Amino acid sequence: MYISQKRELYFSNMRGQADKLTACKVISLTGKTAKQIDEMEKEALMMRNLDHPNIIRLHQASRTKNNLYLFTDYCDQGDLKGFMKRVCSKRLPLIINQDNKASSSFRFKEHEARYIMTHVVEGMKFLN
Repeated sequence: MYISQKRELYFSNMRGQADKLTACKVISLTGKTAKQIDEMEKEALMMRNLDHPNIIRLHQASRTKNNLYLFTDYCDQGDLKGFMKRVCSKRLPLIINQDNKASSSFRFKEHEARYIMTHVVEGMKFLN
C-alpha cells in the first residue's frame, strides 16, 4: 500500500458539511514512478468505496501534478499506534527478554486489548 507513506496532514471542512471536521492528507508524488502513482490512485478509489465503522472513511481524493490529496474523517485520537503509545505511556513495565536484558514496552490490560482487537478484527473481516 502506497498511501500509508509519510505525508502532511491538514484539517478542513467538507463543502456542505460545515460541522464535520475532516483531515486532508497531502502525499507528495515527487520521485514516484508512474506505476506507483497508478497504484496509489487505485488504492484511493478502493478506499472511497469502503463504508464500515472500524475503517476510516475516505470522502474524496484529488490529484495535482505534484501531490495526491486525501480527504478523510478526522480522528481526534490519531492513528492506532499513536493512541496505543499515549494510553500506555504511563504504564511502561520493565520486561526481561530472552537474553535477560531489560527493555521497556507498552502493554494494555487484557480487557483493553480485547476491546481494541475486536474492532481491528471486525474491520479486517469487512475487508476480506
